[in-house]
Amino acid sequence: MLGGSDGLGIAQANLGFAINTGVNGYDYSVSAQTEANGDWLTISSGSGPGTVNNSGIVTGAGVNLNLTPLASLISGTHAANLALRVEVGDQVLTRTVAVTFNKEANRLVASNLGVAFTAAPSRSVLTRTLKINSSIGCDDVPWVAVSNQPWLTVTGSGLTSEDLVLTADETALAVGTHIAEVRVSSSDSNVENEEVIRVGLTVLDADPSDANINLASTFSVSDAIAGIGRFGMVASPVEPWVYIGLGSQINIYNQFSGALVHSYMPAVGSIGSMAISQDGTKLYVHDPVNLKVVELYADTGDTVNSFRVVPSEWSSLHTVLMPGYFRPNGRPLLFVAGTRIFDLTTGEQVAVEGGYDSYFYSISTNQNPNWVAGYDGSLMEYFYSALGGGNGTLTATVKSSVSYAQGRAGQACVDAAGSRVYTASGAPYEFSGVGIVSQTLEQVLPATAYPNSVVCGWNGVLVGGAGAYYDAQDIFVYNTVTGQNLGNYSSSTENGYRYLLDRGLVLSGDNQRVSALSYSDSTQLLLRIFSVPAIP
Repeated sequence: MLGGSDGLGIAQANLGFAINTGVNGYDYSVSAQTEANGDWLTISSGSGPGTVNNSGIVTGAGVNLNLTPLASLISGTHAANLALRVEVGDQVLTRTVAVTFNKEANRLVASNLGVAFTAAPSRSVLTRTLKINSSIGCDDVPWVAVSNQPWLTVTGSGLTSEDLVLTADETALAVGTHIAEVRVSSSDSNVENEEVIRVGLTVLDADPSDANINLASTFSVSDAIAGIGRFGMVASPVEPWVYIGLGSQINIYNQFSGALVHSYMPAVGSIGSMAISQDGTKLYVHDPVNLKVVELYADTGDTVNSFRVVPSEWSSLHTVLMPGYFRPNGRPLLFVAGTRIFDLTTGEQVAVEGGYDSYFYSISTNQNPNWVAGYDGSLMEYFYSALGGGNGTLTATVKSSVSYAQGRAGQACVDAAGSRVYTASGAPYEFSGVGIVSQTLEQVLPATAYPNSVVCGWNGVLVGGAGAYYDAQDIFVYNTVTGQNLGNYSSSTENGYRYLLDRGLVLSGDNQRVSALSYSDSTQLLLRIFSVPAIP
């Protein structure tokens, strides 16, 4: 086997053979017969270049053949047969030797593909640091980064495991949102991809104020009250947009002004929970009527693809299914239900090795795209491998299993440092932070009854919410580094007598604005958008 079982070993091998004729030599020939990807295996019997066919004289002393795959061969598991033939007088001796070559994909992996910047009179976010890693853990792969807009400067080059710093300059820009792309590539011929990072810069001429939008005239309040799985709410990681989906319609609101940006009715039976791609270009909408998750262009609502969910895999939890987007080893994948994960590049289902529960998943916003946090605080680490043939394989291993979640299915997130998993699960009345390494309760962030939402920002902020119908405040903001409370808020213009929907909080891409969805009665479905304090 060339490349070893993990596809990271030596990509060459020697094959020796001989005949029991002593010093007498006879003609031999050997040819490589590959199953796919052309003539990728070459053979040589000396120091010269390899060829697909090789011939010579073999004696009892034997011949050593050098087997070498083409360096440009794509990653995956490749099979070939070596056909050996020796003519000994009138007798022809033949032997077939199976050859397997495993080559694991070496990809550049940016810690995030979407970045949001903001320039406002009194508070701006104009720089962010990402990591560029190798999908196979190499720390010496060279990379270069190029921005396509003059207002965005980036670290020009580096090695994998080093920082990519992005810095925006709004000086020459008009008010509005501007989009740039950063392309990260490598001169290493073994690297199979380039990463494209979308960057948004929103220039404001005034500081944003709170926005309160009653959605009752647009959406059914009773559908929203039905809870998780009956509505969708996500924030763009690039544009200052929050997407609200309910019934048959998706509305996009500006997270600074509260203005309606766009509205569309996608081709679905009904809209349930939603997820968004890391670059903000695609939405993933659970359609419980037609038993599928639909991939949409986020800005237009046009259908890209759909992924079938098998009803028998849903159990009784199908109404609370949350699709989840994640990128293990830089490969974009999608959770749907039961045991189903799909490759968003090919549209095919991916085989999974290792147990997991995908009924309730909260995809964390942290620097490790391989991690997925379950609602109860369990943390799985995934490795996508190009080996095995077909569409590759996905291996799941438990990263953290200690949970302090004691109530109903809620939400979980991983802090920016990648050190703790936080949960909001009805009880206890707090956001419990379990250390991923220590597997102990390291931090307790007080809340009230009953915690039902929690999101972690890339800058260290945590925003949690509770279904505290009678309490004056039901949203709590913390600094996860110090545990400091940065402020408590209400999800409504009312201080009490309203209910924050389960998983009814999202954080803007620049981590400055919170959007909350709550209801108070049959005429009030409120989207409230407000600023969170800066971390000291």
